[in-house]
Amino acid sequence: MKLTNKTKHDLRNNIIGYAFISPQIIGILVLVYFGTIFVTAVSFSNWNFYGGLTLKNFKFIGLINYKYVLANDRFISSVITNSFMVLMVPVTAFISLIIGKAISSKYFFERGLRAIYFIPNICNVVAIVMLWSALFHPRLSPVSDIMRTIGITPPEWFSTPWNSRIMIYMLTLWRSLGYYAFIYLGALNAVPKHLYEAADIDGAGAITKFFKITLPVVSPTTFFIIITGVMAAIKEWTSILLLTNGGPGGSTSVFGMLAYRFAFPSGGMDQDLGAASAVTVIMLAIAIVVTLINWKFQDKWVNYDN
Repeated sequence: MKLTNKTKHDLRNNIIGYAFISPQIIGILVLVYFGTIFVTAVSFSNWNFYGGLTLKNFKFIGLINYKYVLANDRFISSVITNSFMVLMVPVTAFISLIIGKAISSKYFFERGLRAIYFIPNICNVVAIVMLWSALFHPRLSPVSDIMRTIGITPPEWFSTPWNSRIMIYMLTLWRSLGYYAFIYLGALNAVPKHLYEAADIDGAGAITKFFKITLPVVSPTTFFIIITGVMAAIKEWTSILLLTNGGPGGSTSVFGMLAYRFAFPSGGMDQDLGAASAVTVIMLAIAIVVTLINWKFQDKWVNYDN
């Protein structure tokens, strides 16, 4: 069958288009799909990286890695810490909405204030953790000194598991607040003005307008922030490693840190890629379940019609 000029033109455009997106497609296939399949396979084996990828070195051992991980004390701490971080995501979203609402108004130093909120998001995580560690140093904390000056007894910031978890969350909140607030800023600017005008005519106050108009209209943005925030909370570990190193007593360990400890052991421990992969698969399973639950119940609170 002879191709027409139009068909040849469309075919050439399609080939060019696929050529442009091929790096992304190859990256997704290799790094995401193949990586997920490979890590899942390793989680059911006792594979030793240094022995190479051979059938002799890749032995199937069933659920032994999962049983070992689930019995590890650090895993229980990781579940508690990651669950706390996930449960605080809606709080982060609400605070970000309040900040977004505040910086959406026109006033003096408006742009400068927006920049101040967004700076932590673009700063290096190591620099942020160093600053946070200096502010809440166990013995030389300037925040504690200020609290003592005004007659308040400061807590031991990192001496107990829950104090440490709260400090980790506060650091995460500080880093992400500006980013989420700017996402809300775009949604707030798209809220139809006539809704507020109608509410003003009915005599509604600022709080009523916020909960009856603003909150429902920006609910799709809230849904997006909660989904991405939950994923970030499940994966977070770099700042925790730098801030507490999993302490005190391993109480602030998280899934990512646990997988890192198994994959890159120290102190004479043996490398256990099977256990590290099992932790990764558990992380993936939890992320999928939480996402599906959010998608299941979004119809009850997400409003896509202004």
